[in-house]
Amino acid sequence: MSGYLRESRRWETAVLLTAPLLVLYELGLLLFSDGSVRNAADVILTRYLLRLDGRHAALIMNACVLMLFLVAAMRRERRATPGLLLLVMAESAVWALLLPFLGFLVDSLEALQAGGATEVLADLALGVGAGLYEELLFRLILVSVLYLVLHRAFRFNELWSTATSVLVAAAIFSWFHHWGALGEPWDAWRFVFRFLAGVVLGLLFVHRGLAVVCWTHALYNAQLLLR
Repeated sequence: MSGYLRESRRWETAVLLTAPLLVLYELGLLLFSDGSVRNAADVILTRYLLRLDGRHAALIMNACVLMLFLVAAMRRERRATPGLLLLVMAESAVWALLLPFLGFLVDSLEALQAGGATEVLADLALGVGAGLYEELLFRLILVSVLYLVLHRAFRFNELWSTATSVLVAAAIFSWFHHWGALGEPWDAWRFVFRFLAGVVLGLLFVHRGLAVVCWTHALYNAQLLLR
């Protein structure tokens, strides 16, 4: 068990274990969507941070990311086995089943309910994309940057730096869902729910690593759509 916990947290392993989410997201949008709608965090990362515009540019960027994953896999002495992926998915499924217990604050998120089969599959792809890109943006980038600034620049101790980073990132993560023309109308209870979920996901990122938090978010979104 200790070997699994240690290996699943390694960043080289984590990027390989999250690669299937990237493939599922892009294939889902390619097969079941016209490509006009992408996850908002994906758009921020590709269009605004990387200055890439259009579906083809995003596909090229994601293909490059996959190539980097493969290079990382070939350079590692130990391989990320399918068994390890299954263990990460099983652990993440448990965390995803626990997240709805925060939902005593809110009703079902109607915005995630879809109509026909094609719409469900397209929404599932977007849900998987949210699990990947929102965790890359709000946990991997935001929590890590905030931690480095607080711990290295302002000399906060490790505990305060971690706690503050997780809480601030969770608040921004929750606000993000109400941001812009396509965001949900403001609702205080939904904000609180997503803030608490963001705290849980932030703690998962800190203690269990990128792969587990991405799969937890993606599987939670999937069960929300399919229930």
